Amino acid sequence: MDRIFIDANIWLDFYDGRLKDIGQLLETLQALTGHLILPKQVVFEVHRNRVNRYLNSINSSMKQDTTFDMEFGRLPDVTEECASWNKGLKELREEFKGRKEAIYQQRVRIVSEHTEAVCLGTDDASRTFETIFKNCIEATDPEIELARLRKDRGNPPGKRNDSLGDQICWEQILSTLNDGDRLWIISRDGDYTVSNGEGLFLDPLLMYELRSKFDTLPEVHCFTDLPKALKHFKTNKSERENFSIPSDQDLDKIANEYREVQAGNISAMAKALLGLPPSDNYEGPPGWIFGIPPYLQNSRVRFSTLLGGIKPEECPNCGASLVGNGWISRASSSRAETYQTVCGKCQEWIDSGIPWN
Repeated sequence: MDRIFIDANIWLDFYDGRLKDIGQLLETLQALTGHLILPKQVVFEVHRNRVNRYLNSINSSMKQDTTFDMEFGRLPDVTEECASWNKGLKELREEFKGRKEAIYQQRVRIVSEHTEAVCLGTDDASRTFETIFKNCIEATDPEIELARLRKDRGNPPGKRNDSLGDQICWEQILSTLNDGDRLWIISRDGDYTVSNGEGLFLDPLLMYELRSKFDTLPEVHCFTDLPKALKHFKTNKSERENFSIPSDQDLDKIANEYREVQAGNISAMAKALLGLPPSDNYEGPPGWIFGIPPYLQNSRVRFSTLLGGIKPEECPNCGASLVGNGWISRASSSRAETYQTVCGKCQEWIDSGIPWN
């Protein structure tokens, strides 16, 4: 049988306000319910983090508009045209200033309404998940004990400072799989997989455990985003069931949307590293990707070291690794600009306390 494990960080993508087309996949997930390996631990994590994921994505999407900063100084031969431009710009500033408060209040109202819907579970994603999550699997006592032993031994997935979570999920995956099953794992948690910069592979220890349990090594496919995984599943599924999976063109469109959001995150990180303002649309010299030099691409560089100072390498809220995160300038609780980052697991802002230099 074809089995699919979708980690909590992927389910939470449906609450990301920057992903406009991902809602097309809700019907597909409903159709695939019978193929899902859905630990109750994943359901808990989705419920626990969905509001923060929505609010963080909304704040990240509010990009700085530099249009009003594009005022010309006095230039030879074009001073009259520049003066006209500057006059029009001044008028725009005055008009915007008058409307700013009304626009802000409208945004506050919209975000408040959406936040309430996510809290109450009345948004489209939560209503769909309610029916899917009824099929979640409660962990047994033996599975919890095995998960605890896995954590004590320091074996993946999961980290020593985490609460039991990924460990329970993996034990339930092992319990659910049967000989001859094929497995798709969709997760951005690096504890499940390793990457060579091109492909994504199941962690060697986890593969060893599969090999030890089954006569035939299960076929395992790993992905970090849902549209690419569904595109692969659509082509390679063994059953003849007709699922309502979007066309390859639509899946590619959603995948590109993922890429644009990720590019925005990387770009912010690169600008922090390069000392550029957030509004600077800098891509870097040839060979760079979104401001990241070639020798830093596809690597887990400790950016905390590059930026100077000692920054936490684990999230103080959930214990997830912060190694490889980009640290950017953001106002702290004391209103001072400090190095901060977002935890990829719990989606909380982490303040290093180190002043932005």
